[in-house]
Amino acid sequence: MVFSTRISIQWPPAPAQEPTKTYVMTSPKDQHFVDLRPYLSNTLPVAKTSFPFEWSMSGTEEELENGNIMFHH
Repeated sequence: MVFSTRISIQWPPAPAQEPTKTYVMTSPKDQHFVDLRPYLSNTLPVAKTSFPFEWSMSGTEEELENGNIMFHH
C-alpha cells in the first residue's frame, strides 16, 4: 500500500495554496486508489459543513507508454 499526501498545489501565475488535507492510498499490485480531500478547518466553505470534503473518490491508475498516468474514476 502506498500512502501519499499533498502539501500544496499551484496553477501559475497564482501562488501555491492548499485548502484541503489530501490523502491518497494506492495498492501497488492492481493500482486501485482512494483519494480523500477533507477541507482544512480554516478553509471550510459554510455551504460544505454537512459534507466537509472537496471530494472523495476511488478508481484505478493506468501507466501509459509515454510515462504519463491516466486515472479512471
